[in-house]
Amino acid sequence: LTTPALSARRFAATLALLALGLLALLLPNLGAAPLERAEIYFLDAARAMVESGDWVIPHYEGKPFFDKPILSYWLMAGAMSGLGPGAASARLVPVAASIGVVLATVWLGTLLFDRRSALAGGLVLATTLAFLSFGRVAMSDTLLALWTTLAVALAVLAYRPAAPVWAVPLLGAVAGLGFATKGPVALLVPGLAVLLLVWENRRRPLPCGWGPLALGVLGFVVLGLGWFALVYR
Repeated sequence: LTTPALSARRFAATLALLALGLLALLLPNLGAAPLERAEIYFLDAARAMVESGDWVIPHYEGKPFFDKPILSYWLMAGAMSGLGPGAASARLVPVAASIGVVLATVWLGTLLFDRRSALAGGLVLATTLAFLSFGRVAMSDTLLALWTTLAVALAVLAYRPAAPVWAVPLLGAVAGLGFATKGPVALLVPGLAVLLLVWENRRRPLPCGWGPLALGVLGFVVLGLGWFALVYR
């Protein structure tokens, strides 16, 4: 209780060291690691996008493949377009997402607690074996964790005093990205967080007006459902 508050400069420096340390754990021999779990589906679908030029319908072994929504395939295919069609290129997507998850976790910790607690939570996450394992696997799980954590943090931010007007629109956009990554399951954890916040603040008015709320819904529809409309068309 008597520990002095962590200064903004030390907080930023410690957070940068945490991110660099996580990179040092995830990057070595990234392309040499054997294929894990369902990586082959994502890798083949991303490679097929680059080779065929069809960025709407993912294909596995030459056949349309709709096991997951499109965002993970797009990001991995984009990495392959710029860096080559190897596994290392696609695995850079979960590596980047892992960094994002840790940063989002620390941000959420600062919203709920304080800077020291937030950094402690980020350190625990960044040194958890399961998290590190998925951070090197070319699948959608780490990306889903990023959108989920960001969405919860934005929901908490929206209910803080003097919340920025962009919190709710950005929450809708992030929820849409989560839906485009792994479908309805992306709404489960953020949805529970929003319901809890609404219940705890049930005697207060909504944290935003109808304008930001409409923008949030629009962002979700465009980013979350846009690809499904393209496939249907």
